[in-house]
Amino acid sequence: MTKVLVIVDDVPDILIPLGKLFRARGFEVHVFINPLPALHFIRNNRADVVLSDYRMPQIDGVTFARVLRNIGWGGSLFFMSGYVSELNQHDLQSLGVDGVLEKPFNALDLIEFVVQAIRDDGPLPAPPCRVRSPADSELFSGPSQ
Repeated sequence: MTKVLVIVDDVPDILIPLGKLFRARGFEVHVFINPLPALHFIRNNRADVVLSDYRMPQIDGVTFARVLRNIGWGGSLFFMSGYVSELNQHDLQSLGVDGVLEKPFNALDLIEFVVQAIRDDGPLPAPPCRVRSPADSELFSGPSQ
């Protein structure tokens, strides 16, 4: 079954290329420049993974995650942010955020991480890109290639 990915970012220069790259990897991708229509879409459609900017004009990441969880959505949620040091790790962990990807990042590494995150066959390997887990206080990176 094709995995459904929702990408939310208020910067089209990030949103559009990521959408194209994930589509090329076989995902059904829905992109939103505004988180409010994204929430409406997720409420009414299947979404396996949400990849969202954390800092957006309409609502912040904590509010976005809280609404997602309150509507009963249980998929994998990742935030992208250039302001990782400003994030409240306790809030993210309590809302079931799977990781925060620090901008800038390598898009191909991001895709590989998401592909691994949605696999059904076991625990996740170390991520190939810089990711901050809400449970961790330090950035970590995957194995050297």
